[in-house]
Amino acid sequence: QPLRLWTSGGGWASSHRALYVLPEAAPAKPGPVERRATGRAGRRLQSSMGCTASNDCTIPAGSTYLLDSSLDVRSLTVKGTLRWDTSKDSLRLSAGFVVAEEGGRIEIGTADAPMEREATVHIRRNGAQHAYNGERVFGGYSAFAQDPALPTPTVEVHGRKLARTWSLLAATAQAGAQSILLDHDAAAMGWRAGDRIGVASTSGQYPGGGNNR
Repeated sequence: QPLRLWTSGGGWASSHRALYVLPEAAPAKPGPVERRATGRAGRRLQSSMGCTASNDCTIPAGSTYLLDSSLDVRSLTVKGTLRWDTSKDSLRLSAGFVVAEEGGRIEIGTADAPMEREATVHIRRNGAQHAYNGERVFGGYSAFAQDPALPTPTVEVHGRKLARTWSLLAATAQAGAQSILLDHDAAAMGWRAGDRIGVASTSGQYPGGGNNR
């Protein structure tokens, strides 16, 4: 399932109990072993650590957290590892920005074990601003240019594998049309009912000119 990045001004319900820290002895790779370790010996990320809708949350270097329920924070800085629970459907991470720094890692699925379920990262307008990347950003920041010896962050997003991610219109899409005709077969491309697609406007560039449904 493709990752959805929302940048609207709204937000979702807060849940500061969504992140669990893994024991140091837990394997670094994703999979059932990691999830069992979290369920057995995980420690909840308490609001005192700043993970609430009104606070800035930081995952410290050397730690690994599993996102296994929806989370709403003011901002999220990842210096350790944030790993999405690929066994859970419809998880939502909502923040003003989500940025990996200093060798931090954000992992939403892997090439070998992609996120097959719905996953939403909602980058909302709440005034939170990253010191270097600015506001409303999802990605990483590295000071490599200033010091090549510094570690670089990693952001991996692997959704459902598709045979093809784009197509062309086989006929003009009229304003208000409820369907479109494509050059390629949607099922053969791996597209499913409920997926969202982007339709680029050919009538000029203007705000809101691209549609998605």
